[in-house]
Amino acid sequence: MSNALRAAGVRLDELLPARRPRRAFRHWRRTRPFWGGAAVVTGGAVILLIPLAPLPVMIHVGTAAVSGAAIGVILISAGLFFWFAPAQRAFVAVITTVCALVSVVTTNLGGLGVGALLALLGSAMAFGWRPHRNPAQGRRGGYLTILLSAVLIVEAGPAARPASAEESAPPRPGEHVPQVRADKLLATGFTVKGAVNLPTVDGGTIKALVFHADNLKADNYRITTTDPGPRLELGIDLDIDDVDIYATRLSGVVTVPYLDIEVLPIEITAGLIPTWLPLDLTLPVFSGNDVRAGQVFIRARTVRGSDLSADVGARSRR
Repeated sequence: MSNALRAAGVRLDELLPARRPRRAFRHWRRTRPFWGGAAVVTGGAVILLIPLAPLPVMIHVGTAAVSGAAIGVILISAGLFFWFAPAQRAFVAVITTVCALVSVVTTNLGGLGVGALLALLGSAMAFGWRPHRNPAQGRRGGYLTILLSAVLIVEAGPAARPASAEESAPPRPGEHVPQVRADKLLATGFTVKGAVNLPTVDGGTIKALVFHADNLKADNYRITTTDPGPRLELGIDLDIDDVDIYATRLSGVVTVPYLDIEVLPIEITAGLIPTWLPLDLTLPVFSGNDVRAGQVFIRARTVRGSDLSADVGARSRR
């Protein structure tokens, strides 16, 4: 029966007009969580339009109307993210789920329940979606990888060996995490990668947020030690390229890039993000004022600095 349905589909595809555009659209649809995005967009539209419906039981003004408009716009934007930025689907799916649940108690039961259910269904579909992979291509790629690995081992001889886990692993931080702050921060190619558990030198673990930036500039960057003994504070203006940042928390005030207009205070801790959640949220530009963090460590390709200062004082007792 499946063969008959497949043959009927091929025959129908030949009879319908605009064959090439339909095939191009089909290829585009299969490379992203299309139906999940469509369900979220539809749910957002329902939540957005329900307060505008000519029904006497609807609330047209006040908090419900404002919430319906805001949540509806957020859900529609999330659906567009699923279509045009599928790499961010995991993070966007979490935001979509939260907004759909909030809409139930803030705006007409989430579009009479229909909008919230569609948004929840679409977010689940998008979160579970994975890129299509041709099994035959995967097998050929696997055979080619094995063949190349064998050739490299034979060519290199016994002296060649892969890097050990200790060589490729990040440094082991200590128990006491330095506290850092900067008056102004500007990062280009800023990526939130999620959270990881890092081993410490004393055999334990510490959970840290992971960020990456193609370039990071920090004005009046100050780092203060928290180890027992005298307090050491270093100050410098930093300009770093290709930097990975591991921090236990991040707080500050988000600003409009290059205009220095404060928009939103934020505070993120490593405990808020589970390590199993795959994040790869990239912002072209990120800027903030009074940025503070518990810095575990950073790794960078190039570090430039100016106006270095140092201050050593007694550790305050509490």
